[in-house]
Amino acid sequence: MESFIGHPSVGLLSPSDRCTGTGGHKQSNAQDAVQNLRLALSEHFLGASFWLDIEQDPTVRGMCYGVSHSRNVLIFLTEGITDSKFCRMEMRWALEANRNLILVKETDDRHGKPNMETLIERCPDDLKHIFSENVIIPWFRDPEFRAVSVEKILQRIAVDPRRTESTGRRYGKGGEGEDAEVFDRSFVIYSVMFGVVLPGAGSNTRRWAAAVRIIIFTCGVLCTTRLFTPEGPGFLDYATIIQAVTAHFMVFFQLHVMLDLLRSVEVQDLLENHIDCPKEGKKLKFKTKVLTAIVLLLTAVLSCWGWVGYLPGFWHPYYMASGNIFIAYGIAHGLAFLLILPIFFGSYFAILTIMFTLQELCNMAFLTAYNELNLVLEEEGLEAVALKGEGINVSEMDLYCFQVKYAKSWDLYKKILGQALPC
Repeated sequence: MESFIGHPSVGLLSPSDRCTGTGGHKQSNAQDAVQNLRLALSEHFLGASFWLDIEQDPTVRGMCYGVSHSRNVLIFLTEGITDSKFCRMEMRWALEANRNLILVKETDDRHGKPNMETLIERCPDDLKHIFSENVIIPWFRDPEFRAVSVEKILQRIAVDPRRTESTGRRYGKGGEGEDAEVFDRSFVIYSVMFGVVLPGAGSNTRRWAAAVRIIIFTCGVLCTTRLFTPEGPGFLDYATIIQAVTAHFMVFFQLHVMLDLLRSVEVQDLLENHIDCPKEGKKLKFKTKVLTAIVLLLTAVLSCWGWVGYLPGFWHPYYMASGNIFIAYGIAHGLAFLLILPIFFGSYFAILTIMFTLQELCNMAFLTAYNELNLVLEEEGLEAVALKGEGINVSEMDLYCFQVKYAKSWDLYKKILGQALPC
């Protein structure tokens, strides 16, 4: 397995005579692809160094050092690569050192195009997960198609292996422990009560969320009937009733938009792949806890205000003692206000809180991109480093990683903002 290892940026492992036990022609084929890759990548990373195992210390110790001290290890897949004990050793060293693995597959039969099913089948069990956890990038020798391969490789190189924990484990759906929670538990309970489904919610919660939308829509329709019954103390004026009806349908629409947004691929991608700010995550969790206390108080106060203002009018003797259909009118509207008003205000405030939180999450994605510039930014925070007024060392590779991550986060932010605009 020839290794073209960037120290500290890129590594590539490909079959050679020494590693695969095959003929020298396969070594020359691999070398051709390796040299082209090294040339293409060096054009994008000025100053980056590359380590090729057949050009360096050929001992086991030398190979281990080269693999372990490279930021990225690129494995060039050709026929028989997983049969070699040296190739397997280098893969294991890369895993133990937590290197960023990049898989590239030969596509030309004349140069050792592998049968992936056979290659994986002959791979040891402890290494098979490499092929399921990493995207395999095809390598084309035609210059036009090769540019696509190089671009895909450059995108994978932007992953920084210095991060030992993935964003998905910290903030994604599969998170474990307190660090995996963006929302405080009090807000999760609050949102569930009022029909707002957060990512990862169960089927019963989703059904309740659908029921809440139906309830609010039905209440809006019920309020509309008040336009046709101006008699009695339950009627205020047409302008007030129109405002109440409009508010119901507005909250119904906002709920629909927000629930679709929370289920969107963009939000899942944001949580799982673009946020790695534990300190900011804890701050956000505290903010949602404080906001939950505030909106819970507002929900209670405004609900009580609505009950005091409207219930006496609906349950007035004018309706209750009428002896006709107005009894049902008074009871129905009174119960609707009693039961639905907390849901109405609770859903509205939950939507506002989630909109604030999504904005904060997008900001955290931008901060994660800045962390790529230097580990000091991740450890101390962007604001603290800026206030110091001291310079930091930024390499070409770190700058490229920052540019890629920031561009992706900005594109994701625009998509999320576009979906949230109707709210």
